Amino acid sequence: MSVDWSATEQKAISAIKDVLSGAWGDVATGASAQVKALVSIGASVEAAIQSDPPSITQSDYQALLLSAQRALDGVLQTYEAVGIVIAEQAAAAAVNVVVTALKQANPAIAFL
Repeated sequence: MSVDWSATEQKAISAIKDVLSGAWGDVATGASAQVKALVSIGASVEAAIQSDPPSITQSDYQALLLSAQRALDGVLQTYEAVGIVIAEQAAAAAVNVVVTALKQANPAIAFL
């Protein structure tokens, strides 16, 4: 089963909106671009997992997701309307959407 990355992107944006509440309008441009990057990383991870043999290690996977989460967090923190803790929570929510999508599509991969 493959991940529907368009739907995952929309779910990630919804997860961020849920955390940010009314501040989404302030951050939409920058956050949307960063969510696209996060989803692109997710798609790359999926392709690497599904290659034969898989071409991604657990440490590479974790490093990619952590760097994507920090990038999104950093973008959100640049906006006055978003505090540090809220930015961290919103970034984590978006990453969790991507991780969940990867886990559901690839249940046999233990490190997801």
